Amino acid sequence: MRTTIIALALTLLAHAVNAATPENGWWWNPQEPGSGYNIEIQEGMVFIATSVYDDEGHPVWYSGSGQMDPNERVTMRLLRSEGGPCLGCSYISPQSFDSGHSLVITFNSETTATVSLDGDRSTIERFNFALGSGVNRLLGVWTIVFQVTTDRLGHSDAVTYYQINDGMAIGFRSTGVDRVNVARPIGEGDYLSLMDLAGGDHMAMLFWFEGLNRIAGVSAIVDSDATTKEILNELKSGLPVVGFRYSSLAALENLAQGKQASRAEQADVLSAMHKVQDLIAQMEAER
Repeated sequence: MRTTIIALALTLLAHAVNAATPENGWWWNPQEPGSGYNIEIQEGMVFIATSVYDDEGHPVWYSGSGQMDPNERVTMRLLRSEGGPCLGCSYISPQSFDSGHSLVITFNSETTATVSLDGDRSTIERFNFALGSGVNRLLGVWTIVFQVTTDRLGHSDAVTYYQINDGMAIGFRSTGVDRVNVARPIGEGDYLSLMDLAGGDHMAMLFWFEGLNRIAGVSAIVDSDATTKEILNELKSGLPVVGFRYSSLAALENLAQGKQASRAEQADVLSAMHKVQDLIAQMEAER
């Protein structure tokens, strides 16, 4: 059960942030491995290519497109393509024709959808094959966009999470490795983080995943010596924040291996970890 702060954050975001577009990429039903959909969305137009089989178990190529309606639903006729080139062969133009199949996809969130093929319904989700689960999903480089005033003025920053320590994601801001960022899971799918800012302040952030590569939540700037109660009060009136992953952990391997944290940096990390733990304990006490 989410805390009061998280419930307030959800209410705020419902009015302040537009609905996110479902993620592009591979989608599948985990109960049906070996088949799936490649989905690309541009300006509300949805294009789909399938990885499916015919009645005899032979792979067959279907594709289709359609405009997504205000209910996040798209209806299309599927085209069947055949007669194209084999793998590594000279190109031969394939022939595409109406397959007689109708496909309806209703996106329930950025990463889940319901598929109706000729009336038969099933569920699909984004295919997470390498990002892991829980706090491990944060590893990588993110662009975080903060709204810092009620009239929607804000700024963005690059945040890197490069290791997991005691159940927390440890990272730093783009301004330098001395700008510590610590994030820890709280509740079911939610995260709490503290990030060092110039001048000694902290950015407190309460967020959750809205896709494999997108996060959203609320944030508030707090004094470095703010108490747990003061930070929680600031988050209750926090402003929207969104984040987008733009680089993977693999691209950071050299950075993580070469980083030798000074004693001061280690102390900053431990201090931030302890403060996040105190915040989570207080939030759990208020449930």
